[in-house]
Amino acid sequence: MPDGFHRIRHYGLLANGHRADMIARCRELLISRLRLGQALTCFADNSRQASPWAAAVYARAKSRGCDHPHAVRILARARVRVPWRA
Repeated sequence: MPDGFHRIRHYGLLANGHRADMIARCRELLISRLRLGQALTCFADNSRQASPWAAAVYARAKSRGCDHPHAVRILARARVRVPWRA
């Protein structure tokens, strides 16, 4: 490399000085996102028996040919959007 240039791999998320810390932080963030997703889908699956709206969203997804896990994820996404609708 010419003088004054540095290899890019020496900087950023996986630079040697912080590699272990950043990999650990990435794992924490991925695990917390996974747990949130599992909690939302569990809530959505349980809510479809108690809420006619949720049952209708689930039934529409199933009628379009979605399998159970996909239909529950569709319901979970719809549940998350509801509080922000005007």
